[in-house]
This record gives sequence, structure tokens and C-alpha cells, in this order.
Amino acid sequence: MQIVIAGDYPSDPDKISGGVEAVVYNLTQALQTYSDLKINLITLSARGAVKKTVKHGEITVHYLPVSTRPSYLSTLANVQNIRALMTQLQPDLIHAQVAGEYAEAALGCGRPWILTLHGIRYLEVDLWQGFMNRYYRGWFIKQEERRTIQQANHIISISPYIQTVFNRQLQGDIYNIENPIDEVFFRVPFKRNPYQLFFMGRLIPRKGVMTLLHAFARLHQKIPQARLRIAGEGGAANEVKSYPEQLKQFVKEANLEHAVTFLGFIDKATLLQEYENCAVFTMASVQETAPMVIMEAMAAGTAVVSTDAGGARYLVEHGRSGFIVPVGDEEALSQALYDTVSEQDRLEAMSNRAREIAQQRFHADVVAAKTRDIYYQILG
Repeated sequence: MQIVIAGDYPSDPDKISGGVEAVVYNLTQALQTYSDLKINLITLSARGAVKKTVKHGEITVHYLPVSTRPSYLSTLANVQNIRALMTQLQPDLIHAQVAGEYAEAALGCGRPWILTLHGIRYLEVDLWQGFMNRYYRGWFIKQEERRTIQQANHIISISPYIQTVFNRQLQGDIYNIENPIDEVFFRVPFKRNPYQLFFMGRLIPRKGVMTLLHAFARLHQKIPQARLRIAGEGGAANEVKSYPEQLKQFVKEANLEHAVTFLGFIDKATLLQEYENCAVFTMASVQETAPMVIMEAMAAGTAVVSTDAGGARYLVEHGRSGFIVPVGDEEALSQALYDTVSEQDRLEAMSNRAREIAQQRFHADVVAAKTRDIYYQILG
């Protein structure tokens, strides 16, 4: 079976940027073990990059540079280039990731295709900064998302939250498959610092990092030995550029510099080390769909304390593998963190339950097997 997977894919597998890149990489690595699947992957690389085709194991990866045309003309050019390559490859089935350019390209190919909905873009756009970003660029993104999800005959939903939000806009057959997590996370040993907390994500307002810092400041008053390690960098041009500095300024003014460490961007090896050493993964997001970082933390056997953002509630078993608290409630977040780390028996039970859930639902081999079955269902 000839499959084209179209989606974000890392230029360096050791430096994965963002959840979708991680999903596509993990999925293709697991799918390539099936001898009946021949996979070509199409991905957009940076502007000015060289168009190239390389082999990653049994997968052929086609890197297409992002168009240098201005504004929405760039999007149209990207769609045309992706579609031309899809047509040239003549696959039996196209698997597009995200209701955006890759889905637009698949839509016009005249071949069977399936769409995985990774995010709810119209909600994310509404949180962008700046009039032009939110209303001009955002309008095109919303139209693109609406058009592709309404015309997709086959849709993979990574979270029940997606069906809740899009409701009757989803006209095609829906398959519920969660995101795949790499085997290496399941092998992280249990060497916990019982009072060390960890966050990884973009340092942008949507991630609620300031709320997290306020909650940690409350926790630190009760447990002075508590530590918070923050991995990630600032966002794109449509985000508040000064936000990372605002976070660091708060830490300084709250006299928490000895307790809060900003790690910046970290590679996978460092990420695994952080999970090995921390007791709790925590996040205070305003909007999420199905956060990969929560799933990775659970695979690593880490209890999770998160706000009730989007699909987080469908990942964390409240009171068993972690806690879910209201969005924006720093007092509730601080209390949940205290309840988790102050009782070591509870913390250990939550860690074990988190990994158990992840093994059953998120392991890349489990997800790949379900995905392959769907390919065969679509093609009869």
C-alpha cells in the first residue's frame, strides 16, 4: 500500500519542535515496521531551504521549502507545491495532518485521503496578538480549517474534545485514535526528586506560564525545597515577544531565582533526563487540544497537574494519575501541586497509574496498528 503522509516533520529528529512534529515523527517511525506499507512523507521546511528528498529508515521524506511570496499568496503556493508532489507520487491514500495547507493540498488531489485533526486553530488564532494577525491572517486560517474539515470524508480525532468543539461540522467518518508516544519515554527510570516540578512548552500567554509561576510562588511558601524547571522558548511573531522576559522579571521580583530555572530549548535526551528527575509535570494552559507533553510525561511515569484546558481532562484521571484544576485559578493549581508532592505514597501511586494509562493508549506501536487498520478500512 502506497501512503503519502503530509505534515510537519523535523529536519533533525533529535531537535523536534512542537507537538505535531513529534506526532508525525513517532507515527512514521512505528508505521515503517510494516512491510506492506510504503510511506512517502511530505513536509514544509524553512524559507530559503533547499528542496531535497532523503531516506529516514524505510521512509522517504520530501522537504519542500516554504514559499517566499507575501502573506496568503505564500499559503496558496505551498498548497500548489504540495499537491503537485502528491499527484506525482500517485499514492493509494493520503494522510494529511492538521486542517491547513496539507489538508488543502490533499483535498484537490482526487485520491482517497484522511485528515488528522491535531488542533482547533480558530480558537488558537483568537488568542494571537495584533490586529493583522488575529483578524486578517486569522480569517484565512479559519476559512481553511472550516473548508477542509467539512469536506473530509475520513477524520482521525485525537481527543473527544475535538468532536465537542466542532460538533456538526464534522461530516465524514470519525476514527478515535490518540497521539503516539515514542518507546523511549516508557523506559525512563524512576529516580525522582520528590519536590521537583517540570514544565515544557512555548513561553506564550496561551500556555499560562505566568499563572504557573504565581501558583508555584504559593507552593514555595509551604514547601521551601520545591523547585520548578521550565523548558521552552518564546513564540512566533503573532505572540507577545516580551512574555519570556516578563516571566523572568516576576521570578526575580518574587525572590525565586534559586528555585525556578529557565532551561530554554532542550533536545530529547535532555527532556528524558528532566522526566527522570522530576516528580510532577505541570501546566496552566488556557487552550489545548491533546497536549503531547502530558502524554509524554505520563509515559515517563510522571504525575500530572494541569488546568482544565481543552482535552487535558481526557488524558489525566483526576485524583488517580494527577489533578485537573480550573483554568486561571492559581490558588487551586498551587493546592493541587501541594497535595501531589506532600504525600509521597499518593505521588508514587499516581506515577504508576500514569504510565499504565499511557502504555495502554499512547504507545506508538498501539497507535500505528490502529492507524494501519484504518488505512485498510478506507481502501476496502
